Amino acid sequence: MIQNSPLFAIKVQHIVILAKDHIYKMDYSRMLLDHVEVNVKCTIWRANLDLASVTLELDMHDHTSPIRTHMEPLLAAKFVQDRPGSHGMMMNSLISGGTIISGSVVINSVLFPRVRINSFCNIDSTVLLADVIVGRSCRLRRGVIDRACVLPEGMVIGENPDEDSRRFYRSEEGIVLVTRAMLARA
Repeated sequence: MIQNSPLFAIKVQHIVILAKDHIYKMDYSRMLLDHVEVNVKCTIWRANLDLASVTLELDMHDHTSPIRTHMEPLLAAKFVQDRPGSHGMMMNSLISGGTIISGSVVINSVLFPRVRINSFCNIDSTVLLADVIVGRSCRLRRGVIDRACVLPEGMVIGENPDEDSRRFYRSEEGIVLVTRAMLARA
């Protein structure tokens, strides 16, 4: 467990956690200072949604400075949107391979590989990590849904601050973090 790590025996003010399967070309000290200056608490949410914005600070399509990462061979994302009464829409979002979206609205969001969104959902400004399954008629706003979470039909996250704080972790900025353990208790 990370909380038993010797790192936590020392008093540190800031911790930078990087993914183990990526190589980043950046100066971490500058990144940390930028986050401290603007008092960012939920970096994973902000960093991922920045990738879905219309204008990017980091040009991911710059072939002179490629991003090195591992890409799992997955089928292309699939959008099922033409069933009667189940019309979907995507705007300003990043959708990874292996994802299936059935007749739902996804706006300003990032969907990692193998996400499944069932019909009649509204997803806004949310990061869904790999293998998340979203049940029918869910409404998600300003959240980070952890890997392999299964959200039951009709779940609402990000609309009621008191309810979100009771069931999940809600940051000062109003970003809701949902993990499998939290869902099991909810």
